[in-house]
Amino acid sequence: MNSRMEIPWSPAINKPSFDQNFKTRQILGKAANSFKGGKKFLKKCHNNIGQHHKHILSKNI
Repeated sequence: MNSRMEIPWSPAINKPSFDQNFKTRQILGKAANSFKGGKKFLKKCHNNIGQHHKHILSKNI
């Protein structure tokens, strides 16, 4: 009975943290865009992440 009672709580606990992370990312995105060259910086980071993922994928194959 106890283990069955715990299951419904997990989505309730996880959802606020997800919403919080999403809001934080939105705020950081807006802050970066407000700086001069913020978009360039974000694009550079995004490209670096993309290259890193390609490297991992090629390593695994």
